[in-house]
Amino acid sequence: MAHAAWRASETEALRSNPKLSLSTSSFQTVITHDRTSINYVVSGRGDSISAKLLWAIGDGVKGQTFILSYLGTLFESQLSYFPSIGGLDITPEHPRTPPEFLEAALGAPQTELAAQQCFACHTTASSVRQHFDPDHATPGVTCEACHGPGARHVNSVGARQLKTAAEAILDPGSFGPVDLVDFCGACHRAPLDVAAAKIYDPLNIRFQPYRLSKSRCWSRPDPRITCIACHDPHVPLVRDTSFYDPKCLACHGTAAADTSTAIAQDQRHSKPSTCPVSTEHCVSCHMPKYDNPQFHGSFTDHDIRIVRPGDPYPL
Repeated sequence: MAHAAWRASETEALRSNPKLSLSTSSFQTVITHDRTSINYVVSGRGDSISAKLLWAIGDGVKGQTFILSYLGTLFESQLSYFPSIGGLDITPEHPRTPPEFLEAALGAPQTELAAQQCFACHTTASSVRQHFDPDHATPGVTCEACHGPGARHVNSVGARQLKTAAEAILDPGSFGPVDLVDFCGACHRAPLDVAAAKIYDPLNIRFQPYRLSKSRCWSRPDPRITCIACHDPHVPLVRDTSFYDPKCLACHGTAAADTSTAIAQDQRHSKPSTCPVSTEHCVSCHMPKYDNPQFHGSFTDHDIRIVRPGDPYPL
């Protein structure tokens, strides 16, 4: 989460690619560098316009979308960078039909509310005292983005007032399952967000809290099923499937569990039986990956379930 956004000059994709371009039947887009800025230039139909590229949104593993400034308005770029193809393609959820005019080929203009919501999830302190100021935002999700203002906490730790220090910050780990998943879902999309936007298509695989809420073990409900039961938000995402086996076995069966997790500490709930096929690499079967052409990559489905051959993607 610390790399959820980058200033344009610090973005590896842009630093290692001094010139990125993509041509379509109607327009050509070129990202160029000069001494003071990075520019997003769109040409076609005998004309061209240039926007200043300010930010790259995303950690760059799947891709990065750019935030542009043109005539005082922020735009979400029509094209994004995808490392799997080493180049540009249409930003997911943007129209794949040719833009009707030059400005539309820049991307989607953002209202202040939309921009504020985007920066609130990808940066820290983009809004202070209800004033939106992305120029002074801290790139990425830092401690205060989740735990609130930290000055009183830090001062209390320095004074060895540990109880006061703990009370001075928000502790999402103390939330109940629904509140905690909603807390993470404020950025990663909770069920109500998906319902409000009516995103009932395969693109919703990106919204892990929504997908998790579709799981059978969530609907019982089981208070051991939360985002932090499997993921530590303070460390990089672990991509080795075997790492998650103890998390699964903490709830399923009597195999040795990772006692450091909240799952294993809750002994009030019975343990469902283990999988009869295997107790290794559980997520590779029960949380399958799906390819998404718009992202030129795949995503892990957090709808935990028994997946049978030929089953359709559960929207």
